[in-house]
Amino acid sequence: MKLKYFITVICIIFVINSPVSAAEVSIGTADLDGHSQYIIQGDQSGGFKSELIFPLEQGIYRLDYSLNLRNSLLKSIEFTMLKSRDSYAYSGKFLDSDWLYSRYEEGKDIYSESDAYLDFRSFDTEVTFKEFYQNSIIKTNFSLGYLDQSFDFIVKDLFQYNYYNNTTTEIAGEVLAYRVDYNLPYLGLQLNSIDSKAGKWDYTFKFRYSPFLKAEDFDDHILRDKLSYIDAEGSAYLLGAEFNYQISKSLNFLLAYDYAKFEASGTQIQTNYYDTILFEDIDAEIESEQKSITLALSYLF
Repeated sequence: MKLKYFITVICIIFVINSPVSAAEVSIGTADLDGHSQYIIQGDQSGGFKSELIFPLEQGIYRLDYSLNLRNSLLKSIEFTMLKSRDSYAYSGKFLDSDWLYSRYEEGKDIYSESDAYLDFRSFDTEVTFKEFYQNSIIKTNFSLGYLDQSFDFIVKDLFQYNYYNNTTTEIAGEVLAYRVDYNLPYLGLQLNSIDSKAGKWDYTFKFRYSPFLKAEDFDDHILRDKLSYIDAEGSAYLLGAEFNYQISKSLNFLLAYDYAKFEASGTQIQTNYYDTILFEDIDAEIESEQKSITLALSYLF
């Protein structure tokens, strides 16, 4: 069983056996922006470097469910799910650049761009501990969490320019399928506002870090009948800011901003459709930057 499923099961068991003082559900919509990319390079075929950038311009739904716990150690547990509003919606221009070592100083040899379509999902489980510091302005908490993200792309309609011989190529239809999964346990620090006299506004700032990022991707180069796999490890940090406005005793309005940066290193293996290894131990770097703004309504019960 994968670690993410194990952690989810443990959290569910813990919640079932813990007394709960209140629960809150939040449903909203968000705009996602940023990119996910990988760079490969090596001495194979005389030496090369390739950079592939996948856009993350996407409208998403967000669902949060949190439980306030009556526990001497823990304050709450929260589950957050994100999902594309439409499966394989247009997400921007996919960019692909290639260099050959023999011509590296002359700049890139091939540049192409295509239309990218994304199906995105994310699941985050976070346990927050009781306050360890509090004054008249803020209260602070540590948290532990686990984040699992998946970006599934279909790339269509290629336009390519070859700088070596000054030619262009255009191909209609599907040219590439790509999927990347990010998984990471993390340690977090939260700064929360002390309730105002009016009790209308409150805010939370979140800082999370993980040295245990794991990234895995699968790349189907349809035009070349070639499959590629990357297994990489690295680190990640995530920043967040949430502002709540109390509409009524049970209803809140939520405005949230989230930022994430992932960096991982590993190796790529390339095969054909018959599982014959073409190249292996190719140096690979995977990186992602993500930004989102969320508007939501929260109901406390």
